[in-house]
Amino acid sequence: MLPQSQQAALRFALKARSSRQNWDTLFERLALMFLPNRSGFTSERTDGEDLEDHLNSSAPALARRGLASAVSTMLRPAGRHWFRGSVKFHALNADASVRLWLDQVTQIMFDAMYDPRARMEPNLAMCDDDLVTFGNGCVRMGWDIRGSHLRFRTRSMTNTYYVVDASGQVVGLITFEMWTLRQLIERFGKDKLTKQMKRDLDQSNRENGMDKEYELVHIVVPVSDAKAMGMTVRKPWSSLWMSVTCKESLEAKGFDYFPYLTPRWDLSTGETYGRSPAMVALKDAQLLQAMTETVIDAGEKALNPPTWGYGDAISGLLDLSAGGFTPVEASFPGNQAPINPIQLGTLPREIFEFISVVEERIYSAFYRDILELPSARDKDLTATEINARLDQYMRQAAPVFSRIEHSYNAPLVETVYKILEMNGQLPQKPDMIQMAEEYSGEDAIEFEYESPIKTARDKAEAMKIFEGMQMLAGGAATMGEQAVMAVAENFNPDAFARGVGGMKLDLPEWLFTPMEEMIAMRQQRMQAAEAQMQADMIQKVAPGAAQLGKLVPEAAKAGLIDQGPDQALLPAPEGIPFEDIEGLAGEIL
Repeated sequence: MLPQSQQAALRFALKARSSRQNWDTLFERLALMFLPNRSGFTSERTDGEDLEDHLNSSAPALARRGLASAVSTMLRPAGRHWFRGSVKFHALNADASVRLWLDQVTQIMFDAMYDPRARMEPNLAMCDDDLVTFGNGCVRMGWDIRGSHLRFRTRSMTNTYYVVDASGQVVGLITFEMWTLRQLIERFGKDKLTKQMKRDLDQSNRENGMDKEYELVHIVVPVSDAKAMGMTVRKPWSSLWMSVTCKESLEAKGFDYFPYLTPRWDLSTGETYGRSPAMVALKDAQLLQAMTETVIDAGEKALNPPTWGYGDAISGLLDLSAGGFTPVEASFPGNQAPINPIQLGTLPREIFEFISVVEERIYSAFYRDILELPSARDKDLTATEINARLDQYMRQAAPVFSRIEHSYNAPLVETVYKILEMNGQLPQKPDMIQMAEEYSGEDAIEFEYESPIKTARDKAEAMKIFEGMQMLAGGAATMGEQAVMAVAENFNPDAFARGVGGMKLDLPEWLFTPMEEMIAMRQQRMQAAEAQMQADMIQKVAPGAAQLGKLVPEAAKAGLIDQGPDQALLPAPEGIPFEDIEGLAGEIL
């Protein structure tokens, strides 16, 4: 018998499933038209079933695939560090040790996420398909203790239900799944099986079968919801596994972080689930399937028309299917063919043009007109026109993906950071960051997200800075050398190198010389230059100083100069200090 708290949790989960009937009907229609392998919201599926047999056109599926690929490319560009760590207290980002630590953390996270054992890419690709089709997605994130690596698993929206807070944010999740007895033992162990499962296990061992299925529910809710149900939880999120079939609990634990990634495409006020581009294209997709079926049937009849011929009597109804034959009762005239085609008219050309229009509307619903870059057909464009077209493309494409970045990339990266930190995979934080966290009482680390659009924008800004400096230098050159130097004094070379190189061109921190080392190198260079200048000066004035050293005593003997008792004769040239030599040089020259 379940405790009262777990009974309340089970009722909560069953109510969440039963209250989504309208959404499930809509999701099923979307799946059948755009993503058949994700159907099953209101229908039963069998393994190996041909799920696309009802489709006559692949245009809706291709449009969905194109946008899903664009989501992956824009949010997680392959071969690039599409996120990087930063410190909320921006003054700390100027410290070289902090930046180096952030670069190390970013690289460790990147390597862990793209570890083949984690299977992040294929699971997020399935989530991308769900997102553009249903407007919602779900991916479970966790840590494999045995293999010491991240793990990702996409949950099907057919049995996944959101729990939202007062602000509409997803803070909990409920999933229903069918598990075999073998899977239950592998996941929970024999000791945690319910009484019914243990009895079935004894029977299955005798019958050599382990494939009996049980319906499980996994409920993950915030600690506040768990306590309201009467459960005792010591973690920020409660995790409860129960058997719906046996009405018994299997495991009750908790999480330090919300383990699910739940992106939503577009939200309407007051709704729990997101809406998708496929919903905009649904009517056109259904129209396209019906029109394509008609065209296929008409084309088949045109190539293999139904026929009629003379017979003794009419047998049955008219057969107007392709290749059908209808006998007609009449006397056979000698000059008439025995079998004649039934002309049903020709298919107008306008129907094909209308189909093309419908297909374009479907592609537009999936933003192909916005996401399409200038192509080969634009070969007559000038460089200025192409740059203007790219700028327009960036302005149009950015809002498409920025709407989901905060609910997709942000929780993905932040959760991965928490998982790796909890499992000791990250280097120790610098003292400055630890002090900042102790002072603020919160985690000081945040993340910035890159995309091809942002990269192109940053590079364009860097080019504008470079071109602007060139224009100013060119204008100054027409006014003389002093004007060039005056203009150059307005710019800070260090700010240019580190600001443009590090922030706009995204050059890694390890490429730059640490600030302290750079200052020391400059001091050494200045000291070396000063020493060289002194050596050059000595070499230049030494002959004159030597001659002066010979003339002074002779002039004193001749009474030409007055040398008092406190004034010694000039020392030998090689012993003259540099300051005196510099003064003498001024007098001589």
